[in-house]
Amino acid sequence: MDKDLEKYRHLQEYLGMSESELQKLTRMVDSLLEYVEDRDMIRSCPELCNNVRDMAVRIRSMLSSRLIALEDLIGILAEYGIRI
Repeated sequence: MDKDLEKYRHLQEYLGMSESELQKLTRMVDSLLEYVEDRDMIRSCPELCNNVRDMAVRIRSMLSSRLIALEDLIGILAEYGIRI
């Protein structure tokens, strides 16, 4: 029983950290997007801003899909009585 409880605590800790890290990375990408979408930055180096923006949008999309998948997993576990 103690091993099951310990496994549950590790799972809870890991999923909680994963969700937090994904949210933190998403905020970082959002900050990067704000920076490269600034009019002054676009005027000074438009090609670089466009390239960085394109990469940031793709990264944000990947982070968002993983965050949604993680939230779905947490929801599925909750249906089986495992609260995260």
